[in-house]
Amino acid sequence: MPKRSRNEEETGSDREGQQQSEMGEKSLYDLLSVDKAATTSEIKKAYHRLALSCHPDKHPDDPEAKDRFQQLQRIKEVLLDDKKRKIYDDTGVIPGEDGMGDLDGKSFQELYEYYRSQFAAVTERDVAEWEAKYPGSKEEEEDLAEYYEKHGGSMKNVTQYIPFCEQEDLFRIKSVVDSLIAKGSLEATAKYAKFKPKKLSDAQVAAIKAKRVPEEGWEEAAEELVATEK
Repeated sequence: MPKRSRNEEETGSDREGQQQSEMGEKSLYDLLSVDKAATTSEIKKAYHRLALSCHPDKHPDDPEAKDRFQQLQRIKEVLLDDKKRKIYDDTGVIPGEDGMGDLDGKSFQELYEYYRSQFAAVTERDVAEWEAKYPGSKEEEEDLAEYYEKHGGSMKNVTQYIPFCEQEDLFRIKSVVDSLIAKGSLEATAKYAKFKPKKLSDAQVAAIKAKRVPEEGWEEAAEELVATEK
């Protein structure tokens, strides 16, 4: 592996230092308005709420909307990946070659203020209405196709970007992807062949969702369901 030059090392150090400085007052958790100890479920819920209001389609006249939305996805990617999240928690540095990027010169504080304003614009009712109509919709199908191609069929990565997708939804998600592959819209991949979620009955899925409170992850709810069925 080629060694980095002194200038490259200094540039890398400067970038990390800048990231850590920017994290001094605000963090990725602040951007999503969640606690540092937030569960996966809480992080996903916060992301979905912001995604609902920040999506570029909702801001066609804002030239920076796409960049902000991509940054939001980057935040989610870091906080939902155990290894990346640990690196960030331990060092304050955002993992990845370019960290968060420069967002055309936008500061971390400006991102924080923007996302906070978007949180204020979206109500719990808005989120509930979206959750009621998104699963099984054409929009979900299009999102699945987009991220399937982006991640080469790695469903662990794909499902991280699908709103309201929990463990109990994976078999349904697989049926949607299988249909797209059968129609020739997507190509089967080796990574996708490894995706073999457990099939649950509609009643089991409904029971798990009914038992989940907003801050719970699916694991806790699933364990409760198994306990009640014994």
